[in-house]
Amino acid sequence: MSMWKNISTAFTKQETGSGFHDFFESKFNIDLIAPDMRESVLEHRRELANMELFRKTTAAVRKLRHSDGTECIRQLETIGEFQHANPLLQPFLVAMPEYRKPYNEFMASGFEKGFSELDIFRGNAYMHTDDNYREMTTDVSTEYDEDRIWHWVSNEERQYRPDAVAKVELNINRVRMRDFDWEDADPCSQFNASM
Repeated sequence: MSMWKNISTAFTKQETGSGFHDFFESKFNIDLIAPDMRESVLEHRRELANMELFRKTTAAVRKLRHSDGTECIRQLETIGEFQHANPLLQPFLVAMPEYRKPYNEFMASGFEKGFSELDIFRGNAYMHTDDNYREMTTDVSTEYDEDRIWHWVSNEERQYRPDAVAKVELNINRVRMRDFDWEDADPCSQFNASM
């Protein structure tokens, strides 16, 4: 019989006698090779479960402490206030170019139970193509375009258009949001996730 007609290998079970697979299965014992491996894997699993529980507990405490019942543009200071910003602020916070990029790449949350469920442009909108960004930077000088002041005319039906004071407060929020360590906590994650 030629080797091309023999489709079995040393690892496949053959009907006539046992192959290498049976030998390996009968001789291999994880406890003999690494006696503490099973316990260390289980311990690591328990640690991860505890970290997840801690993250969820922290998120619940922040939600109770920082839930924002207002419907206005205002300055935020702490990570908890950012993570539980009111629905009016959420689209403007996500529109920040440094945040919008990882958000578009699904590396940032963008308010899991808020704005991200309503955003139909996720993955496409960025700076000048993001209506929320245009709305908060129209007629305002920004660090992104220092040599220009853009005047945007939006055709989108909006429930709220920020006035000059609100635009200043949104810019202050952007600077504060940029100062957080995003690897420790996503400033726009209601569940206290990290990037």
